[in-house]
Order: sequence, then structure tokens, then C-alpha cells
Amino acid sequence: MRQLALLSLVLFGVATAAAQNVRVRIGVLGHSAPLAVDSLASTFDVAASRGATFAAVAAVLAELKVPIDTRDSVRGMVGVMRIAKLRTFAGAPISRFLSCGSGIIGANADNWRIYITAFAFVDAKDSANTVLRVAMVGGAEDIQGSSKDPVACGSTGGFENFVFDRVKQRLAWPKP
Repeated sequence: MRQLALLSLVLFGVATAAAQNVRVRIGVLGHSAPLAVDSLASTFDVAASRGATFAAVAAVLAELKVPIDTRDSVRGMVGVMRIAKLRTFAGAPISRFLSCGSGIIGANADNWRIYITAFAFVDAKDSANTVLRVAMVGGAEDIQGSSKDPVACGSTGGFENFVFDRVKQRLAWPKP
């Protein structure tokens, strides 16, 4: 019985800590350790409520055909943990969004298989203003075979700014 009470206390502490500090820690191909994705995010101020901003960013990611596998309006996070792509993502060459080095035929991001993690985090500043954080990271794997080690890909900032611009446009649309 005492062990059950201790386990309940530990689980409650984990749930409480998770609610206070939204973090997505994930292993990404090519990176030596799991990454705290939210710590890599670009931060933007949005003049809209948290709910309106969350709805707008979720709609923007859907419009961009980002295959959302995580959508949590309570914790204010939406995105994809891992998706394998070749050449394009969100309607643009992957090299616009990620830098994975280059080879004899050009940018690895446009020629290798890229495993992408992309998230948006929405936090209320007050009832009418929100902080939007958008992050993208990835890893690349040569499609010619396994003779080369996977490569870590870093964000160029392109995806983050692209999403923010689309969210601003969506929030400026006349409300029905």
C-alpha cells in the first residue's frame, strides 16, 4: 500500500511538472542525443488570444500538408514528431527550411531522405496576446546506401518565419 501511495505521488509530480513546462524531447536521426525541440524554437509575439492563435497555427500546418501527429490544445502544442520526406516539405524544397550539408550533387536536404520534426508551441501572454514558438529540426540519410553516417540538420529559420507569416495572415482575415 505504501508503494502504491509513493507511485501515485511520483505520477502526480510528473503530471504537474509536465503541465508547468511544456517540453518535447525526441531523438532525431543524426543528432547524438535527444533534443528539447521547444528550446530550438523561434519566438514570435502575436496580437491574438491563445485559442485563436492555436487554431490559426493548426490550420496553417494543415494547409501546408504537415502530417500533424501531435495536437494538444491544453498544453498548446501542435506538430509532427517525425516524418520522412524527399526533396520537398510544405510545398518548398527542404533546403529552404533545413541545412544538412552538401555533396557533389548539391544540398543534402534536397537529395537525401530527411526525417523532419516540426512543432509550434502557443503560450498566453495575457488574454489578448500570445507567444508563438515554432521549431523545426531534422536528420538526413543518404538514399544511395548505408555507407555514409546520418547527418544532423539544423533549421535555416525559413519554416518558422513562413509559418508565422501565414498565421498573421490567417488572424487578419475578417471574422464571420
